Amino acid sequence: MEDEALIYILLIVALFGIETMRVVLDINYPMDRVAMYLVPLFILSSGLLISKVKWLKYSTLVFLFFPVSFLYHWNVSTSIFSPEDRIPVAFTDYIKAEISNKDALSAEHVSHVSYAYSCRNDEKVHMAYTVNNDEAHLADYHISWLEGTSLDGYSLVRRDPDSKTGFMKRDGEIKKELVIDTIIKGKKGSDMYFTTLKRPIDSALMNEKLQIQLSAEVDFDKTTRGFNFIQTIRDKDNNVIDSYAPVFNWYFSDRKDINFVFTDRVFELKPEATDFHFFWMNNDQVEVSVKKIRVRIFKVTLTEK
Repeated sequence: MEDEALIYILLIVALFGIETMRVVLDINYPMDRVAMYLVPLFILSSGLLISKVKWLKYSTLVFLFFPVSFLYHWNVSTSIFSPEDRIPVAFTDYIKAEISNKDALSAEHVSHVSYAYSCRNDEKVHMAYTVNNDEAHLADYHISWLEGTSLDGYSLVRRDPDSKTGFMKRDGEIKKELVIDTIIKGKKGSDMYFTTLKRPIDSALMNEKLQIQLSAEVDFDKTTRGFNFIQTIRDKDNNVIDSYAPVFNWYFSDRKDINFVFTDRVFELKPEATDFHFFWMNNDQVEVSVKKIRVRIFKVTLTEK
């Protein structure tokens, strides 16, 4: 057997295996990156076949499609492969210019990852939170993923023509009354846990809609991907009832300095809730220098347009 035959065998066996898993095990066909190996196998197989059959030599011109297509679509703002997975810089710059520090920004998962990546070099990062389709959309602004997505109570502000990402604004007014404000400055430490706020919940807040805003300026002595701020609500036995956290790895990666504001989703306290307990989690136990950590909790009133 010639070594060249191995290419044909690999391609045939791969296709046979995929079809067998589909029929016998009811496994969906692979897609996107999972099936990328089929592309080079097909190109290699086709090239070998053409090189062996003389009357097929002119069919090599078909392969000009790849460089011509590349040159035609070449750009620095988006991609022809899954364009909905990447938001152009100009669009994220527009979003950042529209929102203020007090606004809550939500995003669907894929759009959130793309938006977070665009924030990595920002002097001050305005973080979003991920919201799924089955959750209530109560942020001031929302970044949708696919074209055609519409939300009750939101109006489309702008849509990116390449990725089809939508930027939406809530129609109704959101009134916020500050009920808790805690500021910590000038602290240093390398502990795995450091409490930023711990206080009992006022019973008057039990039937109210609340929103938490966390902002901080913090430096590390070396890079870490094991740092985050955790927001918890606990019962009288110190059991965690609810827990929320921004996704720091998406935004800061290997940065040793962070400056951000994060306004989380609107929520209602559960009857058994007795305490707020917010802390940082420092898994790598790097040296943390706190310029400022601020926790603000607002009572929120939502009005429809």
